[in-house]
Amino acid sequence: GGAAYEEEGGEDPEAAKAALKAEARALLEGFNPGLHVGDRHFWMIVTAPEVPVAGEECVIMFNRLQSEGLRERPRIQMQFAFNNWDLRNPDGANFSADMVPAPMPRGESDFWWTRIKIPENSFELNFVLTDTNGVFENNAGQDFMYPVAGGITAEKWQELAAEIARKKEEERLAAEAKA
Repeated sequence: GGAAYEEEGGEDPEAAKAALKAEARALLEGFNPGLHVGDRHFWMIVTAPEVPVAGEECVIMFNRLQSEGLRERPRIQMQFAFNNWDLRNPDGANFSADMVPAPMPRGESDFWWTRIKIPENSFELNFVLTDTNGVFENNAGQDFMYPVAGGITAEKWQELAAEIARKKEEERLAAEAKA
């Protein structure tokens, strides 16, 4: 059963998280975008690591040639949040990061890239790409969604989000009472 497995040195979740984090850091140290893309020149999105890791940086690479709307646009911005778009900036706005052309040969592909930090308390990354002038690449209306490894569960996030909402409401009521 489960207990016997634990006694025989079952994988420690903290050790597994530490290994994921170390792997992500190693991959991004001296990161080579051309090598990482490899034979995926016709992909629209390539990430490093493949599965973003909570608490670590993640490289998002976007191939403009695979996007009808953004193919020729001079500016590309990633607008993103986490946990089904629930985890955003404190002011409620999405996070944003400008993308720049990746230092790799053009031709079959035209990859632009950015680096973002994945929060510890996340279970998924959500994003769309835009030229900031109303043109979006949003995965045919589905938005882009990548699971996050080593973070929290969706259930744990629901508990945290409810607690955060409760505290905000208490603060609002306290402020109202003073007014």
